[in-house]
Amino acid sequence: MKSKALAIVIAVIFLFASGTVSAKGINPDSEEDVAELKADAESGDRGAQYELSMVYTFKQDSENALKWLTKSAENGFGKAQYTLGNLYYTGSSAVKKDYEKAIKWLEASKESAYKGAKADELIASAKQKLENQKNAAVAKKNAAQEAKKKAAAQAAIKAKEAAETAKKAAAEAAVKAEKAARESAEASAEAAKKAAELAAAKAEEEAKKAAEASKSIFQKIKEKVLSYFE
Repeated sequence: MKSKALAIVIAVIFLFASGTVSAKGINPDSEEDVAELKADAESGDRGAQYELSMVYTFKQDSENALKWLTKSAENGFGKAQYTLGNLYYTGSSAVKKDYEKAIKWLEASKESAYKGAKADELIASAKQKLENQKNAAVAKKNAAQEAKKKAAAQAAIKAKEAAETAKKAAAEAAVKAEKAARESAEASAEAAKKAAELAAAKAEEEAKKAAEASKSIFQKIKEKVLSYFE
């Protein structure tokens, strides 16, 4: 699908630029014609290289079409330079738009004295589109940096709020701990007081019983002594 799309794009550009399939009358279906043309192209004939790229275009062989079109353009063939520049300006599913390359090859075609249709308009348009791309890239970068700064600021605010919340929670926990310790100390003191009171009461009771017991013994001794003298 991509090969067919690229072939159609190159074919349209070619027909738009020259209005003919091949200046040499090459039959794309003739193996002999194609072999002869390819031999000329491989020997460095830039015109043959361009013609061969057109043959591959009609054969829907996008890889070889682009290969020989580029070779021809690199060898200074104006028509190939214009066609290649136009292809990069237009783009396709097989060749991405590249305005820098489009400008390069379109300007090169002018220097070679090839008068491609609306070359100046295409160059001006490509430069404007390239400038728009650069501006968009800068705007995108600035937006990303601004978003990053905003996110960092929001993160700092949330971190500060979290720290304050943690500080407040720690203070409340300290107050609760102090209150619990005080209540625990008070409870311990009250318990100790009650224990002391119980111990004192018990000791007093024991002393009282001991006193009663002692009194009883003395009473018995006294009675026994008195009975002896009777």
